[in-house]
Amino acid sequence: MPANISAHQENHYLPIKASGIIESLEELKDFSTALYAEGIKYDTRNVVIDEMQLQLTTSVVHQCELINFYSESLPPQIKQYKIAVAVDPKYRELAEFWELYGSNRGYPWKGFTSLENALDWIEQVKD
Repeated sequence: MPANISAHQENHYLPIKASGIIESLEELKDFSTALYAEGIKYDTRNVVIDEMQLQLTTSVVHQCELINFYSESLPPQIKQYKIAVAVDPKYRELAEFWELYGSNRGYPWKGFTSLENALDWIEQVKD
């Protein structure tokens, strides 16, 4: 089952729930583009993505290429988004790498292994 997302507007942030499987860099890019489209649709820059039910077969190299894709293919305003991503603990290292590599390139995003921690963070940094 490919990855799918559902979203609805909350008072001060956009919660997005993701599920399914991402098996390639292209699927990862498509998924990220769809997430960005949801942010535009709901006109918010505070986003919490629940990926606890998302399976990833991608690598750290794919995370590097994904961050580069953000820079090359998405509008520069994406750096103004505050994004908290909650992943299954088995993907902790991927989330930590994504966060570090992204922050070094100007993306103020955080990866968590708990949805509660992601929500707490977005409460602290929301616009």
